[in-house]
Amino acid sequence: MSHALEGTPKPTATLTEQANGRRIPRSMFIGHSVGYLLILAIAAVALTFVPGVTVATSYDAVFAVTTPPTVLHLPYMGLHPYAVVGLSVISMLVWTDLTIRRRHDRGRSGVDAAIFQILLLASVIIHTFADAPDIVGYLDAFLVLFGLYLFIVLVILPGNPQENRYGAPPKPD
Repeated sequence: MSHALEGTPKPTATLTEQANGRRIPRSMFIGHSVGYLLILAIAAVALTFVPGVTVATSYDAVFAVTTPPTVLHLPYMGLHPYAVVGLSVISMLVWTDLTIRRRHDRGRSGVDAAIFQILLLASVIIHTFADAPDIVGYLDAFLVLFGLYLFIVLVILPGNPQENRYGAPPKPD
């Protein structure tokens, strides 16, 4: 009776097992990131229809390199600062999970991705509650460079095809 089972293919991981694994391939990382971004955008738009969640605010920028300094003042209706921070914390948790698991697919620790998410949340909080353009300017410039590094590492470079300390390789990219 054992000869009947010799030709059966090895069972592969189900989608649930792949989605909950310690490693995710590029395709799954990109797909989940786009999906969560759409959900976040829908949640932000939906919150604008909830009474008391939107507030009148403005974006102010001073360009000191011009003579005389140019001031940009743009009023707009935005989400309440606590709603912005709440959405940011939720998105940070989701993307931290995704980025760490993608770093695991490359055989690396996800510490750099977690630090990026924490600094990004700090930038959002500073932009939302404080008026500290010098600190935020340097932090934002650093985050742009850090984000480019993570884009290359997470999206462009392939994962390890062999098993590493984080487990067997997921479905190929």
